[in-house]
Amino acid sequence: MGQLETYSGKITENIVQSVARDLLTYGMHRVSDAEHRIVMNVHDEIAFETNTATFEEICALMATALD
Repeated sequence: MGQLETYSGKITENIVQSVARDLLTYGMHRVSDAEHRIVMNVHDEIAFETNTATFEEICALMATALD
């Protein structure tokens, strides 16, 4: 394949996107562990089914700091 050119902005973007994906995955595990059914995720959002949780409760689960 050979050598590829890059620049600092591209590297920074890849790092930021990687961290964002890790945080979304962590939040999805927290929502799932709280027994709410995640039906899909699109880019940076989740869709879930629940009869008991409020939007604020799901946001609190997603915003919890990493253990």
